[in-house]
Amino acid sequence: MSTSLKDSHLNVLLIVTDQQMASALSAFGNPWLHTPNMDRLVREGTSFTACYCPEPVCGPSRAGLLTGRMPLECGVYANGHNIRSTIPNIGQWLLRQKAQQNPCYAGKWHVRETHTAFVRGFHMLASGINCQGQLSDTSVGMACEAFLRNEGSTQPFLLAAMFTQPHDICEWAHYCTGIEDGRYPLDETELPPLPPTLSIHPEAPEAHRSRCRMAKGTVAEWSEYQWRIYRWGYYRLVEMVDGEIGRLLEALDDSGLAENTLVVFCSDHGEGLGELGMITKNFLYDSAARVPLAVRLPGTIPAGHAEDRFPVSLLDIYPTICDYCDIPWPAGVKGISLRPYFEQGCLPERQYVGVQCLGGKGHAIRSERFKYIRYRGDQVEQFFDMRKDPAETANLAKIDQFAAELQQHRKWLSEWLDSLDIAECIPEDRRPDFALAGN
Repeated sequence: MSTSLKDSHLNVLLIVTDQQMASALSAFGNPWLHTPNMDRLVREGTSFTACYCPEPVCGPSRAGLLTGRMPLECGVYANGHNIRSTIPNIGQWLLRQKAQQNPCYAGKWHVRETHTAFVRGFHMLASGINCQGQLSDTSVGMACEAFLRNEGSTQPFLLAAMFTQPHDICEWAHYCTGIEDGRYPLDETELPPLPPTLSIHPEAPEAHRSRCRMAKGTVAEWSEYQWRIYRWGYYRLVEMVDGEIGRLLEALDDSGLAENTLVVFCSDHGEGLGELGMITKNFLYDSAARVPLAVRLPGTIPAGHAEDRFPVSLLDIYPTICDYCDIPWPAGVKGISLRPYFEQGCLPERQYVGVQCLGGKGHAIRSERFKYIRYRGDQVEQFFDMRKDPAETANLAKIDQFAAELQQHRKWLSEWLDSLDIAECIPEDRRPDFALAGN
């Protein structure tokens, strides 16, 4: 554990969007949207371009983010489940270890209720409004802004600002079906192009094919215009939540809190957006599993650096916050603190991060170069070279040249599954199948 940073009055602002894919920031060269406030955090902090969520669906991923444990360990194997009572969320843990740190929460919870006025370990500022980001996010942003301007300097705080956008794209998926070509008076140049990988992967596992068939029930008859307007609408939703993030950053500046506030920005999971034939989430390709992550602390965390070598996980946020608050993190936390990377340019030894899917029916191992995907009960393996093939189009699993690397990733998958303390409530058909890694 590192020594205390600056002084005991370190604040933490955790900003979480919903369903924002890692590429949906203009800071990373995406010309189809404008995100000046997210870009500012990337510019003024350190970002990670290979950050993965614990599971690409709302409740399980948020449970992992808030506990530092995999969803199978938390007991949140699907939306609508509570976190295992023996595992403290970050607010509960801070109150136990550092009573003067004021944990506050605003917005989407989803572990169990989507929105609630009561979250253990936190003082609730605003519960949000249903699942509609267009209505909810402004109320959440205003509540957080009011807190920062009026109460933020009274005692050190952890403020979790949990937004809903661009999750409203789930409703767009149904809405787009009724949109006639040319309905919106948009110039052709304003519409994002189709993704280069709109078709399903020819060697996709059955679980992914099943997800595609579900999506095709919605999008099978979409025209090119409908696909492009879907992508256009998604980027507008990202811009909406970027405006709310700007509200918080301005409040930090105006109240004099910015210099002593650790800001962590991320999303709970990504969005298919048509890539490899998918919309929404709950599959293991990068469009759903990879998310943005940027961390800022002026004068302490390097500014303007983007790390693209080492894969990291949303599970790392919990121990990182604990480390900067100068407290230990609970035994069993699967993430690692990123503070050594910020201060020394290196991470503790970790060769991979793991992702689960469909409540434990699918798993992925992401190493520095490769990504391995396997679903329970399915003999199809997928193995991608993420340096040369970031779009995950060329499956290397049957190519002899990569046999040794493939076997190593199988071993890592078995090792990772064996390390999990599976919650008793997990149904048998969601529990890891250790045989899948034993080829």
